[in-house]
Amino acid sequence: MRRRAMSHNVKRLPRLFRPVDVNLNKKKKKKMPSRIWRRRASRLIRRSMVENSKPRWLSTHIWHAKRFHMEAIWGFKLAAKCCQKTFRPNYRSSLSSSIITDRSYLTCLQFTLTKNTSISFISNLLSKFCQKKCSPTFNNLFAISGNFEISLLLFKPGDDFNGFIGPCRFSWFLPNKLNLWIHPSIELDFLKEISLLNEIKIISPSKYCNNTAEKIEASIELNVLKNKISRFQLIGPKSLIYLNFVFKLVLDEELDILDCSDYRDIHNWWRLFATKIVSNSSLQSGTLINLLVEDPRLFRAQRSLNNKFIEENNEINYSNIPLPPSNNSKNLKINLWNWKEFEDEMLPKRLTNSDFEKICVGKLVLPSRTDFKVPIVLILHLPQKCKNYLGGFRVDFLCPTQVSYDFWLAFQFAKCRAIGLKNWEHLNFENGLVNFPNEFVDSFAGKRKLKEEVELIEKNSKKSHKCRLAFIKLQKCLKLINLMDNNLFVLKERLLLKQIDYWLKNRERRRRNDDDNEWINVEENLINNSKHCFVAIYLKMLSKGIPKKFSLIYTTDNYILKKESENFKKFKEIENEEEKIEGEFLVEQNGYKNKKEIVGGFLPLLEENLSNGIFSNELENKPFDKQINLKNLFPQNLNKKELKTLRNKRKKEKKKRKKKIEEEKNGLKEGCLIIEEEKEKIDDTRQSPIGFIINGNYSFIEARGIALGYALLSSLKSINTDRIVFVQNTEENFYKAIIEINFSIAEI
Repeated sequence: MRRRAMSHNVKRLPRLFRPVDVNLNKKKKKKMPSRIWRRRASRLIRRSMVENSKPRWLSTHIWHAKRFHMEAIWGFKLAAKCCQKTFRPNYRSSLSSSIITDRSYLTCLQFTLTKNTSISFISNLLSKFCQKKCSPTFNNLFAISGNFEISLLLFKPGDDFNGFIGPCRFSWFLPNKLNLWIHPSIELDFLKEISLLNEIKIISPSKYCNNTAEKIEASIELNVLKNKISRFQLIGPKSLIYLNFVFKLVLDEELDILDCSDYRDIHNWWRLFATKIVSNSSLQSGTLINLLVEDPRLFRAQRSLNNKFIEENNEINYSNIPLPPSNNSKNLKINLWNWKEFEDEMLPKRLTNSDFEKICVGKLVLPSRTDFKVPIVLILHLPQKCKNYLGGFRVDFLCPTQVSYDFWLAFQFAKCRAIGLKNWEHLNFENGLVNFPNEFVDSFAGKRKLKEEVELIEKNSKKSHKCRLAFIKLQKCLKLINLMDNNLFVLKERLLLKQIDYWLKNRERRRRNDDDNEWINVEENLINNSKHCFVAIYLKMLSKGIPKKFSLIYTTDNYILKKESENFKKFKEIENEEEKIEGEFLVEQNGYKNKKEIVGGFLPLLEENLSNGIFSNELENKPFDKQINLKNLFPQNLNKKELKTLRNKRKKEKKKRKKKIEEEKNGLKEGCLIIEEEKEKIDDTRQSPIGFIINGNYSFIEARGIALGYALLSSLKSINTDRIVFVQNTEENFYKAIIEINFSIAEI
């Protein structure tokens, strides 16, 4: 029996099970040969073509594309918004722990000095693009020391205010390099202006390499660093603690071997004060820290932070932390800004992912070091100039692009939340920072974007009344925005803005003491320069209402106050009339006088009427006059003549319906025109708006609606002493708000 059971003969099985056994013992088809390695070269070429094409991909594009909605903005494919609902957890972690964003889309311009040219030469040359009254210049002593990154505003040389290009950040790496970070939307505008200078020779990009005989002998070279340096930003109070878990410093013994002994002082400072830097520390915003770090793939396994370690380091408030040692020295051979030497000497030592996995396979402990070292730069931004303290502490993390994806994965293993562009803009809005270029109306990039929005609004107005969105607010807001093509400029002089703000807050005191002479002189000088001068403002809603984009701002005009009082009176009159009508009707029938008697006598009235059958008897007595034609119900049994008559009747009915619909449409159009004419008459009696809102939303920190906008300088006199202003959204309702002058810095 055993032999028979173990036999492979199919006939020994019952007939029902034989086909199953035949199918199991059939020879399997051969698999198609794997073409992964055959197509590897073409796949890599195709990927490099996609990454270098427009819109360009960032190094973290593949990670973001699986989790975020990607949008083509400013020549890049950027992560705009997460696919999941992560706004609230991201907001909470920005206040309690930390979040991270990829800001590698910012362009880095590197100026290198040759032929022993002095630093004062290039700083004086580039300070033509700055204005001392508005922002610091390239001659700033903090920046020349090489230990700070400073933000400033760029203007066209020769123009006072109309030629505003945009904000930027710059830092020195002594002895001969200046690094400038600008927004990609103003890259071409800035390069066009620099190409006009004969003292600067542009090496890349090739569009602006028209090097004449004078430019070939120039002592300054300009390189646009694309795909060279990546920039991440960490936001939150525990961002430095996350950094300590992501990388580990190179040991002091290895620094001597690599001839980088000057890193030793910086590393010792970092070990002492890295986890003790808080927002109240004595460090200045923009401090630079250069570090040399091991390969980040060695420390990915540290997945969670130790809460005890965090609490111990946050208990002590170190308010007097010494400045880090100087970052600039000739002994820093391995450096982020010397990117050519890094690519030639250090990058060949980097292990590929396959080689790195071979080293780690079968080992409980990963290797602690490799020959490959990574230079990084940290930039601290403290919340000294933010509206709100929460979420203001930020750290910019700079590293080479060849290693940026490894660092990004290390941050994700450390449970650091990633956010998109829209969440980042909202956090800036919460802190009172102005986003570039969306909220800068007077810049070149802001004007381009506003023109695109105006074109979309005009397309919307050409649609039919059914598909069109009713934007009543845009009729007058566009008149204010159209001024930017001619003479619009936004006041950016810091001293004048402070004087205006002081005048708004303490107007009554100055009238008593100084008779308002200073304010009159300031106003006259500004109006003589240009008729249309705008001021950046900050609004806080008093009770209710959330301001939206392109909302209009009005002063406490008599028309608005009358309208509010009329609406309140009408509402009360309508309520009183309804109560009177109900009372009179019931009094006439049953003789009730008080409200209690009315309520008490209303229910028995209903019961009596229902019991007597009033409603049913009325329907029963009415005869059914209309007769039903059976031939219309069953047209299949009709003759040809009868069918023709039916068709003719139906055609006549259709024509009648069409006429009715056309008459109704014409009546609606005439009614809309009458309503628009009435509104125009009302708008003529109303005072013109003093400004408009460029960004508005609900603030979680303030627990109310806030907004950023622009107001005409000449109209600030009409604001009352309490600084109360009315905001009008899409509807005709007005919401009260307090107005302030906005001093916040531009955030690129």
